[in-house]
Parts: sequence; C-alpha cells; structure tokens
Amino acid sequence: MGKPKKANLSDPESPLPPDSRVIPVDDFKLYLLEAFKDPSLSSQLKTLFQPNLDSLTDLVAAKIDARMKSLHEAIKQRDDAIAELKEELNTLKAKADDNEQYSRRTSVRIVGIPECEDGDRPEVEVTKILSSVNLNPVIQRCHRVGPKRATTTSPPGSSGARNRPRSGPRAIICQFTGQRDKLEVMRTRRDIQNAFPNVAVFEDLTRARASLAFEARQLKKANRIEKTWTADGKIVVKDLKGTIHLIRSHDELSKLTQ
Repeated sequence: MGKPKKANLSDPESPLPPDSRVIPVDDFKLYLLEAFKDPSLSSQLKTLFQPNLDSLTDLVAAKIDARMKSLHEAIKQRDDAIAELKEELNTLKAKADDNEQYSRRTSVRIVGIPECEDGDRPEVEVTKILSSVNLNPVIQRCHRVGPKRATTTSPPGSSGARNRPRSGPRAIICQFTGQRDKLEVMRTRRDIQNAFPNVAVFEDLTRARASLAFEARQLKKANRIEKTWTADGKIVVKDLKGTIHLIRSHDELSKLTQ
C-alpha cells in the first residue's frame, strides 16, 4: 500500500486525510482565516455571541456609570470642603484685620508735612499744626512711615538743575494716649486743612481697609457714588440713591455700582 498523499494546506479545496487527528497550529490558523471569510459563518457567530455582547455592554456601562457617580460625589465633597475652608479663612482674615485696626484706634495718619533735611522732627511739626487749631493732645508716638526717600539730581544744564525729592514727603503716624484725643483731631481736620492746605489728616487704617477706602474715593471721583468717609476704622459709603452702607470688602463696594 502506498503512502497517503499529503494534503496541500495552502489549498482550501485540498481535503485533510481521513486519519488526521492533529493539525499544526500554523495550518489551523490558515483554515480558521479561510472559514471566517464565509458570510454564513460570520452571521452564525454574530447570532451566537450577540446576547453575551449585549450583556457585556450593559455591565460595562453600569460600572462606568457607577464610577462616574462616585467621582462626581468625590468632586462635590472636595468643592464643599474647599468652600468651607475659604469661608473659615475669610473669617480669620476679617478677625485679624479687626484686631489690627483696634490697635490703631488712637492713631491718625498725617500727610503733606514737609521733611527737614537736617534732623527731621515730626512730633514738633505735628504739635505746631495742632496748636494752631487750639488742640493740645498728649502724643505717645510720632514717626514717619517707611525709609527716607532718596533724591534725584537733574542733568547739568537743565532748567531745574537741583536736587528734588522723588515724591512728596513721607506720611506721619501719630499715636495719642487716648481715643478721645484722636477723635478731637479727626473732628477738626477740616480746620487743619483750611490752615494748612497741603496737609491732610486721615484715620490710620490697616492695609486692607486703606485699599478699600482708596477704591471708594476713586468711585466718588468718578461720580459712581455720592460720598465716602471713614468712622472709627470703618469704611462708609453713601450711594447715588442716598443709602448709607458699611463696606467690608471690595465685592460689597462693587455691588453698589452695578
């Protein structure tokens, strides 16, 4: 008996030997690829696996939906925590600002008093000005604000060839022994400015309140509010309708002009 003819695996029409039980992997791949080219097999496989695919799709979608809900809840909790921390921070900042302003309750800030080149004595100058309007408060401390400003020299031959201060004189912080003296000075500040047009007296405000008061004055210059002033360290604004507001933040001030 002759040997059985070897099947040509590269030819789809070449039959396998009847007694073949093991197919090499590479040959199996070739037959499988050829089988998938048959439209009827693809249709049968689709029909067979479609229910499982639908179930798998629903399962994946459910897991994704649950995961998204979990992420949204985590984000909401984080945002709530951040909002709570911001509120606490703003409360602490407001309390710190209140405490700092309280420490300034007996002080005023005076601007426009010229500085002496030799031995500037701000307390002496302040005393002279207050005496001129019949005030004689007890001064506890009196000093200029910030370091002494340098001077600049004009180029030789220029029309103003002399030393000039870079800007106006430094402001003076004057602290009295009692709040009553401070209030007396604030009540007569118009008289002080009438007698000394270049001199102005303000309450000694914290940096935050001074910034707020400056912004309010800018709105007054732009005719967006009727009037603004300070009272015992507080910023007060009268809007264009004549309503008086106690302002604590820039947001509150902005809302008055909307």
